[in-house]
Amino acid sequence: LIRKHPVLLIDESQDTQKNLIDAFFALQAEHPGHFCLSLFGDTMQRIYADGKVGLEQAVPAEWRDQVVFSGRVPEEEVVDTLHAMDIGFITQTMDGLGLYRLTTKLPEYLAAGLPVAMSPNPGYYDYARPAGWPLPAHHPASEDFHRSCAQWLDTVSWEEVEARRILAPQIAEKHFSYEVVRPRFQAFIQDLLDSPSK
Repeated sequence: LIRKHPVLLIDESQDTQKNLIDAFFALQAEHPGHFCLSLFGDTMQRIYADGKVGLEQAVPAEWRDQVVFSGRVPEEEVVDTLHAMDIGFITQTMDGLGLYRLTTKLPEYLAAGLPVAMSPNPGYYDYARPAGWPLPAHHPASEDFHRSCAQWLDTVSWEEVEARRILAPQIAEKHFSYEVVRPRFQAFIQDLLDSPSK
């Protein structure tokens, strides 16, 4: 990890499995100056119960001057923040909700020119496949998932990343531009307004 990926950025860190966060904290402590851990996420917006509780307080005292928990990234800094990553990860559980939910991260990542590694749900195959890779179909908090992702990251090439990076904004424009989304959203709202209330 240190030799191949000396900078690790974790988006939605408030929902990342606590054991994994603890392991990365230990790695950062053991290899200062050779490994950089960067956490993104709104600690006030936790979705999964297995995330690390009290993430802000868990940061070691010697790192406090390097850590900022700002909650949300200001709008004018979103694209620059996303460009700090080479691949956007979108993990979803492979259950009823995860199979059919389309996260807002997908259009954000694609529009910023980020290829995506995404759980293999219909949204991946409908939208992201040309600009991404399917993640293992294990639960995102499982050891099998983490091991499979690490093995995949060791084989992915910069050429693959760059080829998918070029396609990402084109896919975002095709599926998620204002002109495409507005009529669908307008129809959705109109259907809600037209439905009889009980």
